[in-house]
Amino acid sequence: MSIKSWLAFLGFGSTLGLLLFLGFWQLNRAEEKQALIKIRLEREQGPVLRLDKNFLDGDNLRDHKVVVSGVYDAQHQFLLDNQIIAGRIGVYVMTPLRITGSSRAVLVNRGWVPISGRRRVESNIGIDELHVKLVGSVKNFPAVGYKLDGAEIPTPGWPSMIQVVDEVRLSKILGYELLPYQLLLSADAKQGFDRRWPESYPMSPEKHIGYAVQWFLLAFTLVVLVIWRSKKSDRKAGE
Repeated sequence: MSIKSWLAFLGFGSTLGLLLFLGFWQLNRAEEKQALIKIRLEREQGPVLRLDKNFLDGDNLRDHKVVVSGVYDAQHQFLLDNQIIAGRIGVYVMTPLRITGSSRAVLVNRGWVPISGRRRVESNIGIDELHVKLVGSVKNFPAVGYKLDGAEIPTPGWPSMIQVVDEVRLSKILGYELLPYQLLLSADAKQGFDRRWPESYPMSPEKHIGYAVQWFLLAFTLVVLVIWRSKKSDRKAGE
């Protein structure tokens, strides 16, 4: 076999191996997502837990529904910017809730409100009832694909606009400790706004499987093309 033929064979083998690797990798990602979704659903459908001074561990609470009593810090609200719903840009209204019997607080995401072209909130985000007992779901703070320098720094004044939630920085500004997760206010709770929360996993297991099928089809196509080219060369050599 000539050097040219060896190089062609190595190129074919490497490309085929890469395509198969990517296909199986996507299948593994689909299995991982299915396992995570199963755990999330089990927690969401489980009993409502009590969030109090003795039970604040986020790793054990995430995705669970919890009931909590406390006092809203209505004077120090944060607006999480660049949140899009139904093609409109807006903000999430995040209000600190100082937990009864504890020195700590949790950011309650009261939902989405639109903002105007001048970056002004179009809704009244004031709070009528400060002492509340509410139900919500424990979730991680919204993630961003690319974090710009200074994105975690709140704007001056209240309510304060933020691009990224950094609970450590916000705790220093507030003067009391915020828990490292948010509480999504339940749909039937009062003093909330649009609560069409985005999916926790932007890429579903079905999408991963779809990508896997595409990689396997490319691998199959590559094999067919190589076989066809080989037979064509053999016919020419026999003429």
